[in-house]
Amino acid sequence: MEEKDIEGRHFHKAFGLPPLMDRRRILEDTVEVHRHSIEQALVSVILTRSPPVDLNREHVLFTCSYRPENGGNPSTAFQLHNAVILPDPPNGSSKSASYQSFRAAMAEVDATMRREDPGYIGAFLTVCEWLLLLLPCICNTQSATVVFDNQVEWMTCTYLNIYNHDIPKYPVSNDVAQQDWVRVLQYFIEKGVVWRCVGPTVQFWVPGLMDKKGNKWIWTKKSIEDLRGRGINFTCNLRPGAI
Repeated sequence: MEEKDIEGRHFHKAFGLPPLMDRRRILEDTVEVHRHSIEQALVSVILTRSPPVDLNREHVLFTCSYRPENGGNPSTAFQLHNAVILPDPPNGSSKSASYQSFRAAMAEVDATMRREDPGYIGAFLTVCEWLLLLLPCICNTQSATVVFDNQVEWMTCTYLNIYNHDIPKYPVSNDVAQQDWVRVLQYFIEKGVVWRCVGPTVQFWVPGLMDKKGNKWIWTKKSIEDLRGRGINFTCNLRPGAI
């Protein structure tokens, strides 16, 4: 076991991959950085999907992989391969207990927001997993597959409301239907576009990028024109004065 762990660490280092638990921490940072884009994407699917999403029995699964070339930038640290809405594992299955336990932990905040927020939609159980790291190898003329990573799932909860101002629109460079919430989320994560709420009184959601200053990554507001100059093309509804 120790020999396998050492071999795995050498492989991770050679390919620029942090250890598994470090990658999980980075994944948590990535989800937090892109929280507004994730929230708006999930609002979109709730408003458009038929049949309607059952927030009590369905969850969203994000499948992603680490991008070694990200340079430490949390906004571009992972590639989002796909996002799907799935039913929770059936009772008695190996994963059902963890899903039920996490839903129980969501209940108190969900109930409070239902009482206090008139625009609240509900709590969406959100599961992130990254792809297994599989490499083909040939040993004594026989092919085999070496697994260097275990599959890792991380659960969180996305609390959603239906306030529709400042919702990002779909990239104009991609010919996609407006309800294709997966493609727009993939685009913003790929390009590292991060939305922040700014303004001392009337607040606005505005786009920006993460820039490195010293040893920290700092969000910097960018105009739509600035982003287009970097090859990032999308449209959005921004309140007057937001940029």
